[in-house]
Amino acid sequence: MSSEQFTPFMQAEYRKWLRVIKAIGESPELGRYIVLQDAYIDTIVYPQFKIRVGKYKEPIGLERLQSAANLVFPERGETVNLVPNRDLGVMLFGDVLDGVFSYQIGVFNGVPDGGSADFALNNSKDFGGRVFAQPFKKTSIEAAKGFGIGVSGNYGSANGNETDPQLPSYKSGGQQTYFKYISDGTPTGTAFADGTRWRFSPQGYYYYKGFGLLGEYVISSQRVTKDITTADIKNEAWQIAASYVIGADNSYGQIKPRKPLGWKKGGTGAFQFAARYSELSVDKGAFPIFADPNKSAQKAKGWAVGFNWIINDNAKLMTSFEQTRFDGGASGGDRRTENALINRYQLNF
Repeated sequence: MSSEQFTPFMQAEYRKWLRVIKAIGESPELGRYIVLQDAYIDTIVYPQFKIRVGKYKEPIGLERLQSAANLVFPERGETVNLVPNRDLGVMLFGDVLDGVFSYQIGVFNGVPDGGSADFALNNSKDFGGRVFAQPFKKTSIEAAKGFGIGVSGNYGSANGNETDPQLPSYKSGGQQTYFKYISDGTPTGTAFADGTRWRFSPQGYYYYKGFGLLGEYVISSQRVTKDITTADIKNEAWQIAASYVIGADNSYGQIKPRKPLGWKKGGTGAFQFAARYSELSVDKGAFPIFADPNKSAQKAKGWAVGFNWIINDNAKLMTSFEQTRFDGGASGGDRRTENALINRYQLNF
């Protein structure tokens, strides 16, 4: 496909998907019951050069980009609060040297931390990308093949107002909101996004036989205004998660039991044990002008343990216990510690 043919084709497909998404969002019936998490088209020019258009995950973070079917815990760690979820955009991506090096770079409408959107929230665009390397993937060093390291980030602008602040709120592992910006719907009593937004996230993992280790750090900066005060609020989060699998090789992707559960062959599947610590810190400059310290916590610190029974390639039973402690967030003190027991049974098809 020549560049002359390629560009009009991709433009037409992009416009087609925008019309589909817009129709769903504007329909009072469809929009009420249907949420399009992902709606995109990939065009493969070469393995090293592909183009994706539509709605999908912006390439920021590490655990956010991991498929929900392959997660170690039912809920992601604190870092997911600071990275985008789904957004509309155009992205170039590819794998070099059979996956030793991969890249993604694109232009997106832009969303708040943890946010998703079907349409542009303002006239600005976010420019984002990610590079990731598995330097030993093609070597003979077995113990090093599962090592990967990378970095991702984006840069853009957001401009909200008192009726559409375009600012995030943050949730714990138990899915309880513990931080949000002040908003009463008035021009003087509402904090809103008002300028430059950027994120930066170094990340890495290591897998060898049954052992797995994943770690990442995220910093998110957003210029915020309330009444006559403006500040750049920089929030940070990090996590480290370790796991061990019996009966299969550990992986960032799908874990496939050597002996799936079955009556004829008598397999038991695979068993995964996991532990995680994650933490999120809100910029002290957010308090008390942009956020109420009596209602929003300045820090969340969570640890979790989990056990997963990977029955076969298509079924998994997950259970985890997570405790999250908070600094601030209550009148005169700290928000109450959260204890969450979470179970999930999932089918892949």
